[in-house]
Order: sequence, then structure tokens, then C-alpha cells
Amino acid sequence: MAMDVNRNAPVVVELDDVPTHAALGTVRNLQTNVDRWSDWNPYIERADLRGATFDRLAAGLEVTSAIGEPVPPWRIARGSRTRGIDGLHQGGSA
Repeated sequence: MAMDVNRNAPVVVELDDVPTHAALGTVRNLQTNVDRWSDWNPYIERADLRGATFDRLAAGLEVTSAIGEPVPPWRIARGSRTRGIDGLHQGGSA
């Protein structure tokens, strides 16, 4: 599924790269092991992967996401919608 940022949205947030000293495989394993996100992310109370979608409870907010544009091991994206808010999260490495 192709995912593009709506540059005309009321809010668009872009973050610079986050430097890490972890190996690419370690980071990739953390990103893709959705069911274990709550083990290392204190803001996620629960996450359940079901094929190409997953649900998570984060900061009291129930969010359903769809995984799109996977290009292992370099890129992953997910789209989410909750309480009328659409979110697009893209991550990757060079």
C-alpha cells in the first residue's frame, strides 16, 4: 500500500534522523516485533499484530494501524487513524 504525507494537512511533523549506535538488525527487530513494543516503550501499554494490521493502546488511546511500503530491511511505514486523526509514520535507514 502506497503511503504519502498530505503536505496540506493542518499539522505535519517531521523529525530529523535519530542517531543510534545499535546495529541495523537490532533496530529492525525492535520495530517489527510489534507484540513486544510495550517491553521497551513505556508509552505503549499493549500492542497486538494481526497480519498487516495491528492495534495498540498508547497513553490511554486505542489506535489501529496498517503496515505499508515494507522494503526489508530498509524501510517500513504505517498509517493510523484514531479519534478522527490520521497519522502516517515512515522510517528507514540509508
